[in-house]
Amino acid sequence: MKGQGVASGSGPPPLALSSSASAGSLSSSSVALCRRTAPHTRFLSLTHTHTHTHTRARARALSSPLKTQLAFAAALALAVGSVNATASVAAEVAKIRTTKEALQQDAGLMATLVAAKAYGCVTKDEINARIQSFADAVPGISQEFWTNGGGPDGTNSLNTEACQAAFDLAVATLDAAYGYDGTVLFKPTLTTGNTTFRPTRNGALSYFIGTECLNLVGAPEDQFPEANSSFYEYGFALNNYNGGRGFVTPTVWDPASFLYRVRFENCEAPVAMGPMCFTANGTEAGSGPCVDKTFGFNRDRDGTVLITTHHSSSVVPSTTNSTTVTQ
Repeated sequence: MKGQGVASGSGPPPLALSSSASAGSLSSSSVALCRRTAPHTRFLSLTHTHTHTHTRARARALSSPLKTQLAFAAALALAVGSVNATASVAAEVAKIRTTKEALQQDAGLMATLVAAKAYGCVTKDEINARIQSFADAVPGISQEFWTNGGGPDGTNSLNTEACQAAFDLAVATLDAAYGYDGTVLFKPTLTTGNTTFRPTRNGALSYFIGTECLNLVGAPEDQFPEANSSFYEYGFALNNYNGGRGFVTPTVWDPASFLYRVRFENCEAPVAMGPMCFTANGTEAGSGPCVDKTFGFNRDRDGTVLITTHHSSSVVPSTTNSTTVTQ
């Protein structure tokens, strides 16, 4: 109400309601704003015209400005009792909540940045260890699936044990090695359209174990895309498509073949890139498929090095022709 601001340090306007009043009957109610003799104390009373009794309910004093706004917005919506006013107040409440969430996210980001500075540069050894965690995860997830009865894609719609085993290791890998408490810039090798990039954990889960298993054992929030209908993809780590029988160790990559940007002005967020070859079951080590990887890293607030960027691209076969075409 114009000119009726709440004094600094006081709570929101306390609310007193008629015991018989309701949002639907407020058209026959009068709203009176009264002031008690105690300084900075107000109450709102609603007196229904069909009854001579009413009950005063004092609003509990709220300490924070956010709680004050929310409490007054709720009281105002009840007092006015109209659909339009309720929608307007709801929008204001949503705005307040959005602002609070943004502030919380900013605070979390700041804490992470401060921690990264405190722990210092990410080292090459830490980078290599994190790359190895991905290299081990792919055959590990694959073996969890196949040794628990997994089969070719399209035959596992009821194979809960195999899919659950693969799902559990995939989740553990993402939680331990990737920074999915925020956004991860993840681009798998053969993704297209509006599912090309996988900034959220459910997109990475789908990449590892595929739609069939994710639909079977994943919670609703794990599905990819959300409200999944026609989208379908194979799980790369399962390698149970096109005649594949899974991956085994080792995943072949060599730090000597990787390029690193470490110990520069942005050493808290280094980058590494190089070739990596997987080993399909029944083939020679590192026989393929091979991809070119780019990884980016950051520390979390506890100092743990996590993958925050992961880009994968197909290896272009070399030819005798010296001409190179870039795209």
